[in-house]
Amino acid sequence: MISSPIADLELGQRVLQELVRQIHSDTGELLDASLTQRQGEPRVLVKRGEEAFGFALRDQSNAAMTTDIADRLQDAVVDLLWTGWPMCPQGHHNHPLQARTVHHRAYWTCPADGDIVRAIQAPKDLI
Repeated sequence: MISSPIADLELGQRVLQELVRQIHSDTGELLDASLTQRQGEPRVLVKRGEEAFGFALRDQSNAAMTTDIADRLQDAVVDLLWTGWPMCPQGHHNHPLQARTVHHRAYWTCPADGDIVRAIQAPKDLI
């Protein structure tokens, strides 16, 4: 576990909902996602119909939490929708972007060349 305190759960919920909105915009699929506290541990549950995907958040700062949520939502999209998200915008790349924290900010990066593609779009006060 990272030694910094977990970011505010309300802020995490806002990040989660913004990313779910982006998934809906990009894929046309509507996922139901929530962030709760379970036995003192922050957990995310993502549902599509009867299917569900859950994960615990690591103890970390706001930027790292944003990256963690984005990274784990990618896993949920693959598991529940059978597709990659978000896709690399470079025409010759056929892979999803990678969520990374760089200089205390959350970014989508190209896993092939490591370039920063764009900031992970979340409420501006979080990243």
